[in-house]
Amino acid sequence: EKRKWEQARAREKEAREREARERELKNKETKDQETREKEKREREARERIARDKKEKAAAAAAEAAKSPKPTIPASKKYERPSAQSYASTETTSAYDARTVISSSTASSYTETLSSYAPSTSTARTSPPPEYRGPYNTSDPDKVVMKAVYMYNNTAPKKPISQLVSGEANVTDGLVLRINTEGLFIDDDVRRVPQREWDVKAWSLKGIERGTLSPHYILRATIRDTEGKYYIFVIPSDQEWKVDVGLARLRKGNLVRSMGMSSIKAPEMKGLLSDLGWI
Repeated sequence: EKRKWEQARAREKEAREREARERELKNKETKDQETREKEKREREARERIARDKKEKAAAAAAEAAKSPKPTIPASKKYERPSAQSYASTETTSAYDARTVISSSTASSYTETLSSYAPSTSTARTSPPPEYRGPYNTSDPDKVVMKAVYMYNNTAPKKPISQLVSGEANVTDGLVLRINTEGLFIDDDVRRVPQREWDVKAWSLKGIERGTLSPHYILRATIRDTEGKYYIFVIPSDQEWKVDVGLARLRKGNLVRSMGMSSIKAPEMKGLLSDLGWI
């Protein structure tokens, strides 16, 4: 009876050891898979950056090749004016000036000049600025954003503050930079840093991500007593820049046990609907 009991104990021990080995092997395979996926994403991001640079250089070269070279007109042979031709020209010019500048022409000319604000740098008036198209950049360090919203536990459904591209004094050049020190927002068109929106790396508690084309959401939760968190609404074509930035952030030594997870499609749809994006 004792021998049977010892054999049963031995079998249980062997089963436990086998389960532990299998569990360890499974964990190792999962970790290896995550490492391979991370390396693949980083490699694809590097390839995209290199491809964008190559395409940009090729486009610049093609544009330079298309631009026509300026032609320098041949100088005319100098002819010395005679006394008669000089007098005739002077009289005609004076007569033309007197006849062209009538009262109506002079008033419209004055109105045209007064329509421009005086320039502080030159004596002449400056023409209005040329039209600028929608902001865009291929810089991998600048994630073009649509908006960012700040929440806390007291109002989990309604943002307590927000920055929306193209609204109020914010231009369409609203960008997010992600590096080893944290998350930072700038208005790249006005060259105005939004330092009150800084999210330091050491304060990050968790990052959640999700895509619902054409939108991409990044939710950053920080460690504080108010349960504060940020929601970044980003075009889905900027996702690769976010991946590059988050990889850089996680490699830094300022992050303290930051969690990474995904936002499910139903929650994504609800967030975008509440914020008026769909």
